[in-house]
Amino acid sequence: MAVSEYDDNGGGGAKQKAAAALDTAGSAVRDTAGTAKEQAGQVAGEAKAQARNLLSDVRDRVGTEARSQNDRLAEGVRRFADELDEIAGARGDSPASTVVSQVSQGGRRVADYLAEHGPEGVLQGVQDFARRKPGTFLLAAAAAGFVVGRLGKGVWQSQRDGSGS
Repeated sequence: MAVSEYDDNGGGGAKQKAAAALDTAGSAVRDTAGTAKEQAGQVAGEAKAQARNLLSDVRDRVGTEARSQNDRLAEGVRRFADELDEIAGARGDSPASTVVSQVSQGGRRVADYLAEHGPEGVLQGVQDFARRKPGTFLLAAAAAGFVVGRLGKGVWQSQRDGSGS
């Protein structure tokens, strides 16, 4: 008969070796789990930091672009006001030239407001107005939407007619 490896002579040693191996494996698993958890935390922290940096970069770029567009708009309104002044000057002292001159002055005030307050100030002003007079704001927004829609439709029609001929 063959003698078993785990007979009474060496059985205790094998059990101790198995228990030690099991303990070592458990310790290794715990260490690996701890390391994985720590690294996952680091990766999550790095991802959050990069997301914050990306959001900050996007916010800065959008702000810069909005200010640039705002400055261009203010300059365009000023040029339009100057052209209206030239028209009013050419007409003399007629009631129409008075109206055109007043529109020109209003255009300059709008351009000055845009240049002074920037896009953030304009947005804040619109929000304040909407809070104070919501009905008027909604009517003005609907009228502006209608006008922009009609202008867009007219531009689209003229482009379509121009490209078809």
